[in-house]
Amino acid sequence: MQDAYLRRQKDRLLTPMAGPIFASVHPNSVSIVAMIIGLGSVAAIMLQLYWVALGLWAINRIMDGLDGVIARVHQKQSDFGGFLDLFLDFVIYVTVPIAFIWAMPTTANLWAGIALLGSYVMNSISWTTLAALLEKRHRQSSNRLTSMEMP
Repeated sequence: MQDAYLRRQKDRLLTPMAGPIFASVHPNSVSIVAMIIGLGSVAAIMLQLYWVALGLWAINRIMDGLDGVIARVHQKQSDFGGFLDLFLDFVIYVTVPIAFIWAMPTTANLWAGIALLGSYVMNSISWTTLAALLEKRHRQSSNRLTSMEMP
């Protein structure tokens, strides 16, 4: 519901950026570069360079949105690309909180990190279970805006 609405808004904003300059760039390359920049944000957090980390994280998020738009605009969508994109997103989602715990190792931060990472596991389990059930029922939308739809 919200994901579909927000995806359309993101695509509307990023489609102009995905023009001819990205015609020869594979979207998986953009995903990998985005992850590397995200890991730069993780390193900056660990060094307590929080403004640098925020800037790198913002670039990571923009590039994460751009890879799928490039794939759609230039007809380079693939199931592997959808998997890679989400997997690399979770690399950043998991390592950012760990970096904050590393930078500020208090008991409160440790428990907050455990709770956050636990919520990621619970969300992942719910996504995979619901996706398997929907696949079992053959309920896939034909005009999807992404390689993988989250139920």
